[in-house]
Amino acid sequence: MRQATRVHIFKDVCLFVLSIAVAVLLLVTPSVERVLTSSMEIEVLASFVAGIFFTSVVTTPAAIITLAEIGAANSPWLVALVGGLGAVVGDLVLFRFIKSHVNKDIEQFLKTRRLRTIFSLSRLRSFTWLLPFVGGLIIASPLPDELGVTFLGVTKLPTRIFVLISYISNFLGILLIALAAKSLAS
Repeated sequence: MRQATRVHIFKDVCLFVLSIAVAVLLLVTPSVERVLTSSMEIEVLASFVAGIFFTSVVTTPAAIITLAEIGAANSPWLVALVGGLGAVVGDLVLFRFIKSHVNKDIEQFLKTRRLRTIFSLSRLRSFTWLLPFVGGLIIASPLPDELGVTFLGVTKLPTRIFVLISYISNFLGILLIALAAKSLAS
């Protein structure tokens, strides 16, 4: 592996670790929880902010709880519509990062690890619909979106198609959470 590639991968890993550290710091600091719970009256803003947090591996559990609380007290459909928009913003940040940096690192890693057959399989026509489908399912689930966004980024989808898949998937996932919370609260 070239030295420049190693440095690039090291920078990406450091940036990822730093972002997780900042997210953990925000989670353990009561200020984020206060912002979300104080804006419960403003369900649109709270749903949007919780939607952004719905995408990250570190903030997904807190976002699910927040979206469930908002959905139990308000319209689950509105929570899902607005929360889905916030989640698209979070996913778009991940998608841009993956398309610009991580994609090259993944390709280099696969080539250096003698996994060329797997990498070449991802270029087949059957994988052009399978990876986005699996990525959309992962995004719709309560699982963090990073893996699903990676699948969508590796397939080199146009941004507008990514936004559509991300919104529909996040909308459905948040709607299920909000509907479940509403039914449990009744």
